[in-house]
Amino acid sequence: MNRVSAIITIVASSLVYPVVANASEANVSEIWTATDIRTAIEFYPTVLQDLGIEIVDLRTTTSPVQQHDLSVLNDNAPAFHAAQPWSMKFTTKNDHFEGVFSGAARHQGGFELSWRGGGVSLQGFMVRPGAEPRSLEVVTADNRVVFNGTHLHWAVDTEAGLLEMFNVDLRLTKEMAISLGREAFEGKPVATLSLTAAVQPPQGYAPETGIPSCTPSDWSGDQDVQLINIGTVNQLARSNGEVVMVPSATLKNVGTANVPWLSKFSGFSDPYNNDQHPFLTWSVFRITGEGIHQLGVSAIKHAFLTININCNPGACTTGHVLGLGCEDVYGTGTNSSNGDLAPREEILAASSVWAHCNEPVANTPSHFDQDGNCSQDHFGGGENAFSHGLIVQESDLADDTASYYFSAWYLVRDDIDIFNTMGYRKINPVFGGNNWTFSFQTGLANGSPLDAWIPSGTNEETQNNAVLARGLGQGNLQLAVNVADLGDGYFRYDYALMNHDFDQGLDGFSIPIPAGASVRSTSFRDIDQDGANDWQVSIATDSVTWTMPDATSFQPWGVVFNFSLEANTAPLVANAVMDVVGKFRPETLEISTRAPSPLPTDIFSDGFESGDVSAWSSSSP
Repeated sequence: MNRVSAIITIVASSLVYPVVANASEANVSEIWTATDIRTAIEFYPTVLQDLGIEIVDLRTTTSPVQQHDLSVLNDNAPAFHAAQPWSMKFTTKNDHFEGVFSGAARHQGGFELSWRGGGVSLQGFMVRPGAEPRSLEVVTADNRVVFNGTHLHWAVDTEAGLLEMFNVDLRLTKEMAISLGREAFEGKPVATLSLTAAVQPPQGYAPETGIPSCTPSDWSGDQDVQLINIGTVNQLARSNGEVVMVPSATLKNVGTANVPWLSKFSGFSDPYNNDQHPFLTWSVFRITGEGIHQLGVSAIKHAFLTININCNPGACTTGHVLGLGCEDVYGTGTNSSNGDLAPREEILAASSVWAHCNEPVANTPSHFDQDGNCSQDHFGGGENAFSHGLIVQESDLADDTASYYFSAWYLVRDDIDIFNTMGYRKINPVFGGNNWTFSFQTGLANGSPLDAWIPSGTNEETQNNAVLARGLGQGNLQLAVNVADLGDGYFRYDYALMNHDFDQGLDGFSIPIPAGASVRSTSFRDIDQDGANDWQVSIATDSVTWTMPDATSFQPWGVVFNFSLEANTAPLVANAVMDVVGKFRPETLEISTRAPSPLPTDIFSDGFESGDVSAWSSSSP
């Protein structure tokens, strides 16, 4: 994302607001006081431009503030300062941040947002706790809530007396959306916020003891991470008939093992002796009468920190382990940061291993480590929202008769169930005011996006949805089919073949055809706009086969290939044949589906089918 100069950092110290005690205070481990708060707000220029918003009357009063190492904000942000003392209260349990629950900070300096026909002043604005747990609000001096802050990350250093909240999505409130002319803009992210504060421990504070240390012995059990929500889907950028879409996501450890969550290039650590962490990718799909088509897919988002909320009692809550029962969030700000997005080709999807550094061989260059010395030398410089984002042709979103689905998927090493690490929600793409909005029409359903077209496990005469599971670390393939009677003696067979995480890739797909059957048309579709890599079809007496033109090129995973044919016989149960790319080991795989049935055979040797009975005889009935 290009953030250029639309960055605002505010340093607040010392305005005092009354703290109102509540009943929940008695149930928390520790109540801390925060002072000398420093708040940074970094706007997304492309989003403001699309909304027609300008930042005016920007008043700086102090030097920039160093950001947390895992913040997506820049250290060189201009700074603002408040002259009066103030304080806020937040809670910890086992030295783990639970959230801000009281207080507010009014800032000197600030800025104004201006748009055609309106504007709002955030001179002397406040930051205060939001209505939801672990959320914030940005409020005008006259108490108008302009932004809600969600999906925050944090770090608490009790010894150094430092609290950092960072990567907070700032989203338009309903009031702001209406002011901009479209209520549908409510919840649209327009900026990222960070907050740094000095903290004072409560009287008599002593560090908690007995906190799980997450030593190598803690890695036993089954790893099972579940995607539990896709919170929002938003337009990140738009240009030349294309739109970039980005989500927020929430997950949970539902297994019996801790999950490593190490930042990239953080060294060689247990349990795999590398910097293992999950990866997030997302896609959008369209369903019409001709099947389900994948319209776009993102690059890989490297996860780097877990906040461990709503955990099981006694769970490990260090920032680089997802403890038992713990949940974690990533907002649109982190999911659109080019410093954490890299090409899909670098991931071995079946094993969820990042091919870099010493994986799979020593001194392996990668997108972030271009000289292969196991340290990051590229941080996304010169890239923008289109470099690694989910890019969709706007014309593909404009079919009012279609259904649209957005999916997300966390790749987690040794996860025992990949189909609960992924999920999808039905969306409603609407364009207006130079912006696409994507409101949800359903809640989250775990599973493959193909299940939105043909329900998982369907095994009927004209529909089938089957998974070929190769085993842990070997990859999964899925084939769904729908057969439609065209009413003129022909049937259309629409196939959607999804390579979830089969790294070896496919270079051939074949459907059996009975002798004498007529195939009058075929089609192929993949995810990109490049006709040069379209699979070529050949029709033989016993099969229709599509073959990839270059079997040595990268075989994308997490993508759908569409095949279609029209034949003059009704469907029956059959096996589709898939040829595996030979770059690892060539082989042939089969998966259950529906294919054209044999033509009916004559009951009598002559006369019966035509109705001419003159040829019948006792010797030839």
